[in-house]
Amino acid sequence: MSRRCGQRGYIEPKGNKWHLRYWYDTPEGRAHGSQPICYRVGKEKKTESEAYRLGAEWLAAQGINTEEHLQAATTPFATFRQQSEVWLEGLQTRTRRPIPKTSVPSIQSALNCWLLPSLGDMALREVNNAALRQLVGKMKGHLAPKTINTYVNIAKEVVESLLNEDGEPVCVRKWNNDFIDVPIVNRREQRRPKLKKEQIRGIIASCKTEWERMLYILCPATGMRIAEALAVDINEHINAECSVIQIRRQVKGNKVVHYLKTEAAHRDVDLAPCISKLLRKYIGSRTGLLFPSKTGRTPMTYSNVRRRSLHPKLVALELYIPGAGMHCFRRFRNSVLKKNRCPDHLENYWLGHENRDIGHEYSEQLQEDVEWRQEIAAQVGIGFDIPEPSVVPNVPKKRSKKELVKAA
Repeated sequence: MSRRCGQRGYIEPKGNKWHLRYWYDTPEGRAHGSQPICYRVGKEKKTESEAYRLGAEWLAAQGINTEEHLQAATTPFATFRQQSEVWLEGLQTRTRRPIPKTSVPSIQSALNCWLLPSLGDMALREVNNAALRQLVGKMKGHLAPKTINTYVNIAKEVVESLLNEDGEPVCVRKWNNDFIDVPIVNRREQRRPKLKKEQIRGIIASCKTEWERMLYILCPATGMRIAEALAVDINEHINAECSVIQIRRQVKGNKVVHYLKTEAAHRDVDLAPCISKLLRKYIGSRTGLLFPSKTGRTPMTYSNVRRRSLHPKLVALELYIPGAGMHCFRRFRNSVLKKNRCPDHLENYWLGHENRDIGHEYSEQLQEDVEWRQEIAAQVGIGFDIPEPSVVPNVPKKRSKKELVKAA
């Protein structure tokens, strides 16, 4: 279609209003449109010349005379569902900062559960502030404000991910969060379960098995993520003195995967001397996974640990909060490091947080000084008392004759 200099439209009377007749572009060709502009009778009446002026302002606001509008109107648009697949694939394969594999399931869940049922069959150009307002209305009462904000941002990114040949977004939007009615996130109302040292001591004292006791000692003493702790291999990731644990992989479901949540999660965690002593005693002459399942061949799953072990203990101690998980031990370790004035860069390193400024990058050589790290770990300590054990040995399940024959 050739370049046009624009249109002024045609004002005609309809009832008690002036209407603007104009052309607009569609994938099938040009079509006529009609838009009420102002009243022509009554107290708010306008003359025909004033109606033309208001009509010109409306055309300019809609961008109907621009080349961008022409290109957008005549381009066959994908649906939100189709573009979401392209967008998610691009996030994983792009050269600059691709998202980790661990983020894909949560994004896919947001799309499948909420975004696609509401927006999936809409043409991408139809997904605007009004469409997101309806989506937010459906999510309210079911999801937390923070989750709603995250899902709305995903929808915005999908819409803006459609680019033209020059790399410019085709669907240009001026998002209005007030109109969309996105809820405000109040950090004080967010659920962040926290534990005190007396409560951690109570959890450890309630343990009836060796693996539970070691897990609930190791997590608050190191700040490891539970997925990282369940993937630790005795031979590969723990040194001979049991003073350093290398974080190199994690558990997803019931499988060990060789990637971590972030690049910063690749680290070495130094243990306090009292924890090293307990860890050596717990390992004994064993090999393989530090926390194996009953069969001894696969890792434990976090869902089982949380449902069968952690939650019953929290309920028994009257500490249970809906949504509580093993991350509360990680928060406890963070508070212990801060209270004991652990150097910031070493705190971020041990917890696997991303470096926040250039000063942390300059101090990376200190992270390679194992003796200094061990000295700081001993000074900081673990922040809680370890009660005497009252546990039974964790004996792996014996394999049946059929399994032994099959394995042979």
